[in-house]
Amino acid sequence: PDGDLDDERRAARRRDARAAVSRLFPTTYDPDVWGGEGESKLPPTPAASDVTVCIRSMDREDTYFNAKPTTRVSELTDAYAQKKGYKPDSLRFFFDCRNIPVHSGITLASIGYRGDDDDFIECMQEQSGC
Repeated sequence: PDGDLDDERRAARRRDARAAVSRLFPTTYDPDVWGGEGESKLPPTPAASDVTVCIRSMDREDTYFNAKPTTRVSELTDAYAQKKGYKPDSLRFFFDCRNIPVHSGITLASIGYRGDDDDFIECMQEQSGC
């Protein structure tokens, strides 16, 4: 097959499809949604099995990660510490008011994290002294 000829046919099919869509949906056709030249401008969506993990700091700043329910909590907490510039051992993490022993190999599923809108992991800096 001739590559140039294939590109011309592909462009013709694309034009025909756009014309058909604009005839069927004259007011709702959005090139950003339906695609076009270049990449779509819609944000990527996580896979169905992924959950969005929210880690909330003491000053109520939320940081989000996409992860699988089988992801070890230590991977997320280490990534959070690195992103925020803390030493991982200087932070404590809580879910549903319970301390998470992050380096015990537990997973998001084992602590009951489902990624619902009201689910978040709290992060607090360890305090020492008198």
